[in-house]
Amino acid sequence: MATYKTEYSVSNKATCKGCSTKIDKGVHRVAIMTQSKDDITFTKWYHLKCFKVPKKGIEGGVEAFEGRDNLKEEDLEALKELLEAPPPKAEKKRTKDEAGATDEQSPVELKYKGMSVDKLKALLKANKQVCSGKKDDLVQRCVDGEVHGALPKCPVCEKSTLRAAESGEGFSCPGYFDSDAARFIRCKFTAEQVERIPWITDPSQAPASPPAKKAKSEAAASLKDDFKDLPPKEAALKLVEEAFKRNLSVPKATARQEVGTLLMATKDEEGQWDPEAALAQLAEKFPPEKPSAEATNPANTAIAAAFDEMGKLEGQGG
Repeated sequence: MATYKTEYSVSNKATCKGCSTKIDKGVHRVAIMTQSKDDITFTKWYHLKCFKVPKKGIEGGVEAFEGRDNLKEEDLEALKELLEAPPPKAEKKRTKDEAGATDEQSPVELKYKGMSVDKLKALLKANKQVCSGKKDDLVQRCVDGEVHGALPKCPVCEKSTLRAAESGEGFSCPGYFDSDAARFIRCKFTAEQVERIPWITDPSQAPASPPAKKAKSEAAASLKDDFKDLPPKEAALKLVEEAFKRNLSVPKATARQEVGTLLMATKDEEGQWDPEAALAQLAEKFPPEKPSAEATNPANTAIAAAFDEMGKLEGQGG
């Protein structure tokens, strides 16, 4: 269920999801907040004029907006007028040319919305940005990249590309999957501002990738060989097995769908499966579960059970 918020922008870092331009500091803005299954809150900010009220309206009207009591009287009235205005009449279906002429979307956004998913992914890959997600996600990353520049790699771990906060304020490193250690490594780097990299608009102009390091683990190379020439269905099933071997917390009900999506998004430059890259993103989304205490030697089973029982008693006592 969505919740709503209204306030004056505390900085100029957030991007309006309606017009894809920055919201200046001190400007009246509104937000839609949704929560994922993992209890992560996603916030989408809008200029007041760019905010579209759902057709069914918002239950409670202005009372549903957190922060309304901090607004100036004129801004509170503007929000009320927006919420109480009758919904716009349905327009007849427009041609592509007519739809492209709308003034509600920036030319940059229209340009990327007109591209295919494959072309969007090629651009993101050329700029070393995250390539997974739905088309709307890919479009927003490309728009942000062209307007503000590509996000750089983390200066601390030098492994992952930095991520912008959902609120649009601040950046952090998501961590990375260490194939040699076979575990996900978390990185605590955060920053309010980072220096962006010039956006490449033509994938053919992207600098050539450096040659693969000879020190690359034999296990990773062997895994890639195992996936070579596998059809999509078999590759997905094989990667699901590998994910469970590494104790990743992938939901069994949607494992094949999650894995299949990442496999397609992480193909290498030659169009081959890159299982380690897919596992790295999978581990970021579904970190390894902590194994329970188990005895590796059958003779020690009783001892392991005793330790487990002690842990439970301590938990009850604390």
